[in-house]
Amino acid sequence: MWVGAAVQGLEPSGRGDRLGAQTGKTNMKRLWVAVALAGMLLAGGARADDTHLTVQDLLDDCNAPSGSWKHEFCTGFVSGAGSVMSLNQ
Repeated sequence: MWVGAAVQGLEPSGRGDRLGAQTGKTNMKRLWVAVALAGMLLAGGARADDTHLTVQDLLDDCNAPSGSWKHEFCTGFVSGAGSVMSLNQ
């Protein structure tokens, strides 16, 4: 109905094309917000099976042979924890 009035040059509410453009922008913003929200909700379900690091896991990594990725992970973990502790003094 409004499209027909716009084609004929009539202004249905007295505001002209500005109202139509503003409504279109508002609807587009709502669409993008809805798409972003749906994406966040769907991405929340994607998780790794076992991501918990226990003290025993860290000890095993620290006892791994020097130069292995597990030993390097241990070194980085302990170094990072030490850095954070030194910042909290």
